Amino acid sequence: MTVTRVRMCDGWTYAPARLAPLLGEHAEDLPPGLVRCELGAHASGPHHVYVADLDGRETGAIWAAWQSGDPLALTVLPDCPCKNGQPGVQEEVCCFFAGHSGPCSWDVRDPRSP
Repeated sequence: MTVTRVRMCDGWTYAPARLAPLLGEHAEDLPPGLVRCELGAHASGPHHVYVADLDGRETGAIWAAWQSGDPLALTVLPDCPCKNGQPGVQEEVCCFFAGHSGPCSWDVRDPRSP
């Protein structure tokens, strides 16, 4: 089976100083305070970076969202319900939020990863 992966979005912005520490694990290779959209490449619409899961089942997660030139806004979004359809331990659930643009997380390639 041939898998075509989509490049991660190139959208980025600076996070406010109080929010930057929460985003640190998602920005290992970026200068302090800089965050990058985690979705697949997209030409329009808001950019998103994951912040934290909420406690409990099916509660969603906190995401920071922004449009070019606008400050970050925190929002709670439900989890994407999609699964990759692979059997057993190869099954993956999408790490993004419900209704996200572009492909699910397993089809997004981070150009910084080998």
